[in-house]
Amino acid sequence: MTTPTPEDLHAWVEHVAVRLGVPREAIDVDALLDLTRDVAHQVARPAGPLTTFLLGYALAAADGDATRLRTIAQDLSTAAASWADARTDGTGTGAATGAATAGGTGEEP
Repeated sequence: MTTPTPEDLHAWVEHVAVRLGVPREAIDVDALLDLTRDVAHQVARPAGPLTTFLLGYALAAADGDATRLRTIAQDLSTAAASWADARTDGTGTGAATGAATAGGTGEEP
């Protein structure tokens, strides 16, 4: 087996997008990878892929696009950093205070 390359990743994403009927312009690989990394490192490793799944679900439910994906991904990365900060400074789990929602408003759904 050969070592996967970045081109392999993009080819796979393109393949999956076609199979699922997802428009290519709706995908921002870098934003998704950045979000997965931030959450995996600052919350918990298994939280990374679960968070990106929830992001996709929220986008599908709201007929979102790539711009919305980037906005929500950045919002969730910020929330992950806050979560990590709260854990390290002893103020709790970081679960509630100022947590932004998928809508990006910070308000409860």
